[in-house]
Amino acid sequence: AIGVQFTRTKERTSIIMTSSSETSRLSGRPAWAFDRRIFLNGMRDGVPIALGYFAVSFSLGIAARKAGFTPFQGFLASLLNNASAGEYAAFALIMSGASYFQVAVITLIANARYLLMSCALAQRFAPGTPFWHRLVIGYDVTDELFGIAIARPGYLDPFYSYGAFLPAIPCLLYTSDAADD
Repeated sequence: AIGVQFTRTKERTSIIMTSSSETSRLSGRPAWAFDRRIFLNGMRDGVPIALGYFAVSFSLGIAARKAGFTPFQGFLASLLNNASAGEYAAFALIMSGASYFQVAVITLIANARYLLMSCALAQRFAPGTPFWHRLVIGYDVTDELFGIAIARPGYLDPFYSYGAFLPAIPCLLYTSDAADD
């Protein structure tokens, strides 16, 4: 997001366009401190992603039921996996009678890209950003959430990501009840 800083002196008034990280730097606020405006921007950007996740959750719920999962087990699988491709792969392998080791290896391979996405996001944090912010964002990164976070100028503000997570992640976790009988 672009911010505006007004500077007024006797001689002139100047307007400086700044990114959100620059606004934080200029205001003395750490780039990782809570900013309601940035959080709400994240929520706004997360709503279309949430609608897509809601649609995907129905097919994941059907796959979970076919694999023999209860609604709670489907919810737990979505909570711990956070990636629809990995979930589909795991459910298909479970339906075919694969071993736990095979399921774990295929899920790891299907989700390996998230390690790279997390590394890319880690480079965008402001120096001094607490570890727990980095950990939560690394855990909840998905393709779409990564895309909107990495596209923002300047340092990555954790609260932008938290705002995007708020509508999106619950819709992805809806998997468990989507195909409930």
